[in-house]
Amino acid sequence: MEKGEPLLEIETEKAQVTVDAPASGYLRAVVSVTVPLADLAAAAQVLEEVGQGWAAEHPDWTAGAVEVDPLVEVSPTGASLRLSVPVRPAFRVPAERELRRRVLESLQAAGCAVYGLSGSPWPV
Repeated sequence: MEKGEPLLEIETEKAQVTVDAPASGYLRAVVSVTVPLADLAAAAQVLEEVGQGWAAEHPDWTAGAVEVDPLVEVSPTGASLRLSVPVRPAFRVPAERELRRRVLESLQAAGCAVYGLSGSPWPV
């Protein structure tokens, strides 16, 4: 997204307003997942495959390389890892929603237990 490019359009009965992007850049669609420590390697592979597959299907939405952080945190409940895909701002929410669904389905199909799954709590 470039500065000045139309970001969104608001239309009411009385007015139609276009809001331009205040700066250039992108946001990240983020999916964080917590799995048992024993499933960490398999889960990292699943996240990589899901992220790459999704990005290949949505080249107009993506704005860079898919990243998998294979170990964000270790706690008594398991190990957390994160999938991050840079996307154009207008597509962060639908991208994150679709990625969460695909990650959950793929982890379950791979036999990985899922203790937690979430998207980004804020734009990153």
